[in-house]
Amino acid sequence: MNGSEFDISDIAHIIQISIAPVFMLAGIAGFLNVLAGRLARVINRAREVDESLDQVTDEALRQDQIEELKVQLKRGGFINSAIIFCTCSAFLICLVIIVIFLGSFVSAHFALVVSGLFIICMVCLSIAFALFLLEVSIATHYTQTSSREKINRRILLPKDIT
Repeated sequence: MNGSEFDISDIAHIIQISIAPVFMLAGIAGFLNVLAGRLARVINRAREVDESLDQVTDEALRQDQIEELKVQLKRGGFINSAIIFCTCSAFLICLVIIVIFLGSFVSAHFALVVSGLFIICMVCLSIAFALFLLEVSIATHYTQTSSREKINRRILLPKDIT
């Protein structure tokens, strides 16, 4: 089929083929939204801790805050990397859609190109999900550990002694 032989049903068929990648693109956009929200919270928390660090006089509390800053930095790095891989995945899906349309207009077979782009897209998306899982694990572990330590300090340091 060349460009002059197309009718509306041919275009409709091309659009039908492109629908699945478009839905995938919408899913990736939702995931990017989640990642961006988590990154914003990490950045805000790191700023809060950093700003209060100069005012802390208790060395133990200061060390806790420095440790929290390190955790926030690590979390931010994982989220940032996940965003990069997720964005690459979205870009590759866009290329898949473009190649599907181009392949319909020119008399060339792009099946291998579409397959290759889709496979690379899925690898990038898998890496993004793995990085997201690591970030969530770090956040959960830090929260549980930090809470336990604070509870233990309160139990070990009774404040009711007069």
